[in-house]
Amino acid sequence: MKKKQLTNYMLLSKIAFIFTRLFSITKYMFFLFYFKLLSYKIQTLNFFTNSNPVFLALNNKIPQKQLPSIIKSITPIMLLLTSLFFTNCNTNNSDNINDKTSKKRLFPQYTEYTEQIIKSDSSVIRGLNLNVPASLIKKIESVPPSIEKKDTLEYNYQIDSIVNYSIKYTLHNDSLEEINIWIYSNNPDISTQIFTELKEYYQQKLPNSIEDKGYVVYNCVQGERRPFVVSISDFSTPTKGQINLVIYKDR
Repeated sequence: MKKKQLTNYMLLSKIAFIFTRLFSITKYMFFLFYFKLLSYKIQTLNFFTNSNPVFLALNNKIPQKQLPSIIKSITPIMLLLTSLFFTNCNTNNSDNINDKTSKKRLFPQYTEYTEQIIKSDSSVIRGLNLNVPASLIKKIESVPPSIEKKDTLEYNYQIDSIVNYSIKYTLHNDSLEEINIWIYSNNPDISTQIFTELKEYYQQKLPNSIEDKGYVVYNCVQGERRPFVVSISDFSTPTKGQINLVIYKDR
């Protein structure tokens, strides 16, 4: 049932995207219509003939007072055409940017929520491994820490109106000891999807997990380094999603 609801949510997003495209095409059709109307106006003015009021005004053959009324008649059309043109350009640019962004996704097999949390495939998470200094954490994270103490750095991220998460880095002697991430969602179905994707991601990197209802633990030894543990727990309720991801040194 939850999977079906999530599928419906994704279907609605696609429908909204299609309507946006249709709206852009409609604006383009209006542009063509007003372009033809403008062409007709120009033809009726016979601009390049001696009988044209504008031409005569420029040659001082009729009073200049008639020129503003002629210009005034075509100004609204010109303004509308200009507005439609630039609006259409901006829409196309926005679509191109979104297309480029979607093509550059690192984890297309997962939701964008999970991708933004993991960020990198070349480390334990977010381009970071344990034992790194605080300076590297600050370089990797895209915003200033909400809390900064001697051995603690905390960050808060709002992905959208549905999902947000917080990260707490704990260090000892300027060496990263633990990464604690809390993921919150107003939609429990999305939380379930994120929980499933996180399990799948770490199962591929760290096999032989220990799993029970609501949580899963992965143990790993980094060569000569001290072993570390990845723990993922689901504390969601029927009305609110809450997932905890902790990566820490095995003491």
